[in-house]
Amino acid sequence: MNETMSNESNNDGAVTAIVQYQGRATEEVQKIMKCVVAAKSEEKYLNENITFLLWLYDGNFCKEVLCDTFVDALNLAAIQDEGTKRRPKMRKVCRDALNEMQQGADNCPIMLQKLTFNIFS
Repeated sequence: MNETMSNESNNDGAVTAIVQYQGRATEEVQKIMKCVVAAKSEEKYLNENITFLLWLYDGNFCKEVLCDTFVDALNLAAIQDEGTKRRPKMRKVCRDALNEMQQGADNCPIMLQKLTFNIFS
């Protein structure tokens, strides 16, 4: 869907701005949004989200709230990680899934509508 938003100028000669909207943020806007949080903070948030995804997986909530394709990828990574303590392959699957997420896209590894308070309590 292509919609055009415009700010009409008033009679004082102000410039009219026209912005093309294509249903999601443009690449330029995504770059700007990425710079809002400091790199160290972004890495910390990413690691916390990885831990959360693995907690959901380990707690057998995967059938309830994690997307099937994501669970399949984690299952394969778990086989490769057998005998390792830090589970680097599984962490990479989580990291890649989180990094690929985009606002407006349907690619979140968690089915957020199914994530309820009962899971946390």
